[in-house]
Amino acid sequence: MSLRREGKQSWSGAQSREIRILKRKVGGKLLAHRAMLGQMRGSP
Repeated sequence: MSLRREGKQSWSGAQSREIRILKRKVGGKLLAHRAMLGQMRGSP
């Protein structure tokens, strides 16, 4: 029982870490895209 619970916890932990990395990647892309649009428009 304890073994299965440990495996479940580690799996959810890895999943949440992946989601966090994905969010950071997407956020960086959005920020870069917004900066590019701002440069194209000529606004700071």
